[in-house]
Amino acid sequence: MKTKEKIIEAAGRLFERFGFDKTSMDDIAKASHKTKGSLYYHFKDKDDVVQSVVNKEINSLKANLLPILTDINLNEQERVVKYLRIRMELLNKSGALHHILKEEFHEADSQCYSASSFDAFYQWESEQFTALITIGKNNSCIPDDVNTAAFVEMLMMLLKSLEIPFFVKEKYDYYAPTFCTLLDKIVISLTL
Repeated sequence: MKTKEKIIEAAGRLFERFGFDKTSMDDIAKASHKTKGSLYYHFKDKDDVVQSVVNKEINSLKANLLPILTDINLNEQERVVKYLRIRMELLNKSGALHHILKEEFHEADSQCYSASSFDAFYQWESEQFTALITIGKNNSCIPDDVNTAAFVEMLMMLLKSLEIPFFVKEKYDYYAPTFCTLLDKIVISLTL
């Protein structure tokens, strides 16, 4: 593993455990077994390290979700349901992303690290859902009269509204079984 990757891995573990604000560059250097100079050789400051950790988690999230969206063994409704379920499972394991959500929720007036990365992820998701719904309409799996933009906006509202109780309030394990049961009903009702 390269030095930069080791630093990102160590920083990710620290951010997940202690949060962004309580983790210093000294902590990251110690955890990665690198000198502080080595950190500054690869990153201009702690914000740059945070951005790299968040980007790594988002790229991993996308890499794990994309195969669901292209799974030809599932129809479009099944893809949406599976995507939503797996998305929430993966986000539950993404420590740095949890801290972004918590910062946005608890400290609206403070600097929120890497919120733009999360916004870019939401945009990517919206584009994926739009393509999926369009394909579903073309395949007659989703009725033609379904408003694609409204459908996608509703899915995004659903996901964003669940992120607070699931991850900010840390009740994923409590809600996840019911969430899976509701997914089929919600997605099917949106497409009828």
